Amino acid sequence: VCAPFISGYLENAFGPRGVYVAASLGGLIQLIHNYLCISETKKLTEKNNQDNSILVNPLHCFKLFTSSSIVRTTALACMFASFVEGKNMSAVNSMYLRNQLGLDALRASRYVVLYGIAMYTSGQYWGPILMKRFGPRTFTTLANVLNLLGFVIHANSKSLQGVVFALCLLFTGINANSASAMKALAGDAAIKAGYGRGLFNGHFSNLRAIITSWAPMLYGGLYSYAIRKGQNPAAYVYGAAILFGCVVPELCHRSLSSDDMLWTRKKKSAATAPSNKKKGA
Repeated sequence: VCAPFISGYLENAFGPRGVYVAASLGGLIQLIHNYLCISETKKLTEKNNQDNSILVNPLHCFKLFTSSSIVRTTALACMFASFVEGKNMSAVNSMYLRNQLGLDALRASRYVVLYGIAMYTSGQYWGPILMKRFGPRTFTTLANVLNLLGFVIHANSKSLQGVVFALCLLFTGINANSASAMKALAGDAAIKAGYGRGLFNGHFSNLRAIITSWAPMLYGGLYSYAIRKGQNPAAYVYGAAILFGCVVPELCHRSLSSDDMLWTRKKKSAATAPSNKKKGA
């Protein structure tokens, strides 16, 4: 929350170079702190008889797609939802705010602060409240639809007020929170399929890393292509975000049956049934 404010003031005072110098100093401080204060948890003399080959190769994450249909579908939904994560869109959002909307560094940084507050508030409070109230299927569809509408309005906005209004619509599913129910379902289904929770989380993180590496290049390429053609880059950039980050995850989500969505709830109900009978007896 504070970093965008600080970077905005530094850019106004010292130019872009001052921002990068400050970020480099922050990284140096973190490096020194980690070196002095965080000790190694595993001794070098300890032997490890476990086969770690599956952990070394990051491409083992694609084994999720050869697992059960629920694991495969939910992993795809979460993977594509990563297209709308804030870190994947931050660069192109900044270019759009500065170049197309004409915002100065301070006003653009204030929008970034609002975006960060929305990410935290939605992920910690608003999303869980809605999921508990409406269930995973309704929440997922609602978040994807609101994301789609938010990106449409964002792409057609001509002022800071317009993108702030779009941010209000993006609030529910912002930063790929739209896939939070799918990720929970994927984790439970992966355990049922024989994966450990740690192994699944590692595979899922690698899938996200693929999108994190590729999505900014896609958005940047579409942005530069539109500029060269003299067209509005927002239509290309946010159109891609809608397609890959909203439509594809929703299609994956809708391909799951109601029983697929609720199998973990049924499992828990079955597990608690005997204890309830004993209490009644």
